[in-house]
Amino acid sequence: MSSPIHRRSWPRRSAVLTAAVTVSLAVAATAPAAEEVAAAAAIDVRTFDAEALGEPPGGCATTGDVAVSEAPFGAAGAGNRAVRLIDDTSSATTTMVCDHPESDERYLSFGFNPQRHGGPLLFGIRGDTAVGGTGNAWWFGVSPIAGTDDATVMVYDGAAWNQLGRVDGLSTPGEFTEVTVAATADAAEITAAGETFITDLRRDDTVNLGDVVFSSAGQSAVGMEFYVDDLAVGTELAEDPVGLQFVDIASWVNPVSEGETSPEFRLVSFRPIGGASGETFEATVDWGAGPRPATVEASEEAGRFDVVGSHPYSETGPHSVVVDVSGSAGTSGRSTLSVAVERRSVVAVEPEGMAPRFPSVIRLDDGRLLAAYYSGIGHVDPQGLIRVTESDDNGETWSEPRTAVAGRFDNRDPKLTQLSDGTILLEYFVTSWEDPAGSRQLGTHVVRSEDGGQSWSDPIWIDTRMSCAQPPPAEGCASADGWSASHGPIVELANGDLLAPLYGVTPGSAGQHVDVRVYDGGGWRTLGRVEDFGAPGRFRPVSVDATATSLEITVGDETFSTDVRRDDTVNLTNVTFASAGTAPTGMEFYVDDLAVGAEAPPAAELDVRTFDDEPLGEPPAECTIRGDVEVAGAPFGDAGTDNRAVRLLDDSSTQITSLTCAHPASDEKHLSFAFSPERFANGFTFGIQGDTATGGTGNAYWILLSSASSAPPQRATVVRSTDGGLTWDGDNDVTIAVDDGIHFQEPNLTVLPSGEIVAGLRATSNPQVLYVSRSFDNGYTWTPAEPTDIPASSHDQLLLDDGSVLVTYGIAGVANRPTGGVLVPDAGGDWSGHHQIPIYDSGHGDQANPSSVEIEPGVFMTLAYDVPAGTLYGIFTELEDYRDPELNLEVTPATGVTAAVGEEFGDVLAGVTGGWGNPGASLTASIDWGDGTGASSGVVTEVAAGHEVTGSHLFDVGGTFAVTLTVADRTQTRTATVAVEVSCPETDGRETVVIGGVDSGVPNRATGGGCSIDDRIADERVWDDHGAFVRHVGSVADQLLAEGVIDDREYGALIRAAARGAVGR
Repeated sequence: MSSPIHRRSWPRRSAVLTAAVTVSLAVAATAPAAEEVAAAAAIDVRTFDAEALGEPPGGCATTGDVAVSEAPFGAAGAGNRAVRLIDDTSSATTTMVCDHPESDERYLSFGFNPQRHGGPLLFGIRGDTAVGGTGNAWWFGVSPIAGTDDATVMVYDGAAWNQLGRVDGLSTPGEFTEVTVAATADAAEITAAGETFITDLRRDDTVNLGDVVFSSAGQSAVGMEFYVDDLAVGTELAEDPVGLQFVDIASWVNPVSEGETSPEFRLVSFRPIGGASGETFEATVDWGAGPRPATVEASEEAGRFDVVGSHPYSETGPHSVVVDVSGSAGTSGRSTLSVAVERRSVVAVEPEGMAPRFPSVIRLDDGRLLAAYYSGIGHVDPQGLIRVTESDDNGETWSEPRTAVAGRFDNRDPKLTQLSDGTILLEYFVTSWEDPAGSRQLGTHVVRSEDGGQSWSDPIWIDTRMSCAQPPPAEGCASADGWSASHGPIVELANGDLLAPLYGVTPGSAGQHVDVRVYDGGGWRTLGRVEDFGAPGRFRPVSVDATATSLEITVGDETFSTDVRRDDTVNLTNVTFASAGTAPTGMEFYVDDLAVGAEAPPAAELDVRTFDDEPLGEPPAECTIRGDVEVAGAPFGDAGTDNRAVRLLDDSSTQITSLTCAHPASDEKHLSFAFSPERFANGFTFGIQGDTATGGTGNAYWILLSSASSAPPQRATVVRSTDGGLTWDGDNDVTIAVDDGIHFQEPNLTVLPSGEIVAGLRATSNPQVLYVSRSFDNGYTWTPAEPTDIPASSHDQLLLDDGSVLVTYGIAGVANRPTGGVLVPDAGGDWSGHHQIPIYDSGHGDQANPSSVEIEPGVFMTLAYDVPAGTLYGIFTELEDYRDPELNLEVTPATGVTAAVGEEFGDVLAGVTGGWGNPGASLTASIDWGDGTGASSGVVTEVAAGHEVTGSHLFDVGGTFAVTLTVADRTQTRTATVAVEVSCPETDGRETVVIGGVDSGVPNRATGGGCSIDDRIADERVWDDHGAFVRHVGSVADQLLAEGVIDDREYGALIRAAARGAVGR
């Protein structure tokens, strides 16, 4: 698509462009358009060059830091101005809304320059709704891809973000990049840096297209600085967008053996848009060796088609595939996708309505794999179960799951350990949801199995000073009274002691306080604080009574009044709930008993929704959602075990989670609901919408409940047992880490071969990364916790035989928190700077909490779960997957290497760069000395420039030898040849061979390489073993006999002289 930016040079720009503006007819996901047509109307172009510096652009409504600024970037040149949008605050979203007349079509173009791309730039086109409100008809995002200058182009469908494709270089700072949108009511085409995409996914239904909007991605201090220039807006298109919208389907496929037939699977799904919807389609797939025919089938979803094919992949890893689709009327499109060829097995499938979570897997002494997992109706369950299953074929097939732990309360987060005596320990923590005042913790427990996991003992409580009592009371500990939980397995030390890693808070903690704030259109104003309101695991009441001029809000037992409004509206309509940004916030709230009326009770009938009869796992009916919003089990407090509520979860960096429920317009509005925060994070916002005088929609009142807890931060500790886990010494538990500003949670312990213990800690830091603390005295003291660069949430640590550690985790800060992994080659060293890889993504917000096991040398299985499918999977990876592609092993042979016959050689043979890991653990070397003596091990030593290889050898003949080195790390092997020049020592001039002072009587003849017989016998070297010296003389004599230098009689004389001598005695 051509655009105003491409039609003129940056230094000389005009105010209005009437040249052709085009829309693609045939659109591919990653291919250029096939045809273009001109726009039908002039384009209003805004350069900002004549507008006042430091002021918001005229005619545009703004929030946050938006101003016209100098923008001399790239070809724009000195004197150029553009609109700068900055978001470094957690109190407001940065937005710019520019008025434009309503029309049925809209063309939008602008220059985009991200100076800091800490979060997505959101932009779109607004329109009027059929009921008189305002919505975002089209809503797009440009999201940076970590570690690159590339970005993902996304479109929002009203509930979730959908990736349209990746654009190389779109996130490059210092240059303006063209972005254009051509839209109708039914379809939109977006082009960024020459890559064109088409979509019919709209955010809101509108009857027209109007204002254009730019926004940051929430109010969580996203670290954003964007420049927008040459804003071009038009009202007509000559042709409607027509093409194919692709959706990548083939996320993974199992490899097959050589020669085995691969089953067919879906590669991509596409939806014909515009005039293409009446065509028939054909497809080809290029698997890497040229296009081959593929099958096009009607999808299960109406109006969509699937491209189906098969390919016998035998090598695991990502494989690029190109799919070309052509229609009967000439429409064509292309999708380039990456197929992850990975081994995956089904570990367990739970009954309908249940799902597996929080798995643990270990290898038993008898070779079997044993897995345990939590089974429940949701992320919490009043009576959550722990189930186990085993595999005797390295995870390919699994036994029917059986229940190991059940009871009155919620039994959670199982972790397995096998002790050196064969006993299996299953550790878990227990939560009660029965108390109306909130959830209560019954601490961490252990059950034991002496028969390989077939039966389990009664539970043993792990004593800890974090508990409100020892042991906790039957009803559990309230959050304010001290509590503990666990998420890491027990470890056994070399002396037989056991350490159980726990986390929690000490007794005496205060309740969760909440600040009540209201938004005035530019910032938040604090109304007051409500004490002991926001504790998790219980519902508390919130109510609002509003008129056009005033608001009364009651939170718990506290009531506040205000006349502060966010937007001017002529009435009051819908109610809305939302997270406080898209950073992600790490928020989890439950809303129940939603009551709305046109007047305060008892004057009006209230529409009350309990959600108890609405389907689990589905959004609430007749409400508009964004992000992860669904009806879920909510057995908190006195709500009862069958209670259901709406859960809002925000672990995404690409969207705000929100729930908007329509209600008729009125002059007054009453809103009440029950509120339970499982994770408070940045806060919970809600409000009442209304219609504006101009026909739009605004948020009349917007309220924030933000955490103001005085409770101490959560700490990580260890508790010791000296009797195999039968009793635990809670009075002497040891704190690993505690910090006033950070919660340390879910500690995992790894005992290294050296005896050092490394604790990996989940932390609520910003950004969220794994922290590491170390103990060098069996867990009695710990070093201060230090951050790594691993974005880990709910992680697992697996020690490998060479002292390295495989860390698998939920990737914090990424939408839906998928599972990732990193291999730390030297667990006693730095845990940062290593290659991090994605492992699994279910596409659902409730996932991760992985556990891994090595099923054979260099092959791993990581357990991960899919909640909607109710399935626990084993994902297989290999050592090679974790190697940084940049770490190519290179061996450089030394030059000018010399040695002397009969003298010990030990010089440097080669330098090594790249490679993966530390010396002695993952870099190895072997040396073939080229003299017929065979190979020996080399020594790899770390030096400033990398590593060096040395070896010890005794040459017993002169000449030039081609010494072959073989150097290997965990996944790579390299060879190199070194020329070693071996010379003879100065002869002693004696006529016969004298060995250790004993004259053999054998003439001291010249031999190969110019050395005498005496030169080749190393009797002047220090020998610690007389027998070894005699064997050395025998080896030399063997060679001399083979060379024809001596005869059998002389051979015996040399051996006898060596045996009689004193060398080595």
